[in-house]
Amino acid sequence: MLNTITEIFNDLPAEKILKLAKDLQAKILNDKSLIEYKGPDDFVTQADREIQEIILDYFEQSALAGLYNIRAEENLLPKHHELNLVQKEYILIIDPIDGTNSFCRGEQTWGCMVGVFERKKKALIYSWNLISTGEVYSTALAKTVKTKPLKTKESKTFDVFDYRYGESAKLFPQKLEDLSFKKYKIEQIQVTSHPSSVWAGSELFNGNLNGLLWLSKSKHYPDYDLIFIGALQEQGWQVMLGKNRGRNNEIQMLVVAENKQELELLKQIGLELSQKQELVFEVGTNLIE
Repeated sequence: MLNTITEIFNDLPAEKILKLAKDLQAKILNDKSLIEYKGPDDFVTQADREIQEIILDYFEQSALAGLYNIRAEENLLPKHHELNLVQKEYILIIDPIDGTNSFCRGEQTWGCMVGVFERKKKALIYSWNLISTGEVYSTALAKTVKTKPLKTKESKTFDVFDYRYGESAKLFPQKLEDLSFKKYKIEQIQVTSHPSSVWAGSELFNGNLNGLLWLSKSKHYPDYDLIFIGALQEQGWQVMLGKNRGRNNEIQMLVVAENKQELELLKQIGLELSQKQELVFEVGTNLIE
């Protein structure tokens, strides 16, 4: 079945999605009424809704039709709600525009993510990620494009981000120096905070980052924000999810690293920065069901 899923994802209408997104992005720059406010720093646009429908309509005509439930960032139409009435073998996860805030500002650090979660394996088994440049990185591509040579130990770059808190990127270099017993010096560490997960994933996939640490102070990371980690794990990255068992397995921390030692180091830094000692950690892509 995985070969069939790969073929389906290879034929996703990436060019159609990009054209629609860029056309609507240009309109939004001149007409802010096309942006709908959902909550603090949380917006939805016509592009989110139309791209989601393009993807859902595509999968309804695919060999996966009838085999999946839907988990999507935006509200579903009634015909799609019906697909969730009975539990199916797979869950189709969709984030039509990841990085909506950047998208609304006319920036290019946004993309589209689609994944398939298999209930039996309790894992994300396929990850498809399209960024605004037209580049796609996926689970299938990861099998042929292994991690490029990364920056040397003398100079490392990490993506550090905490959801609606904002201090971790500033504090991270000192914590890395302290907890690594000065193996990594502050002046040798660069920190980025990419505005969308699909973009940060692309930087990891292409060997421009050495690791990622995402924290959440006041809100969890939904599974549609984390579709990109499936392609990274297939490429050889170490992935760890920190879940709050007391809150329906909500994902409060994400760590991606080159090896197990750095995975554990980034985890310890994350615990110190977030002060969430109650988290339970899982290695792999076991997203929330």
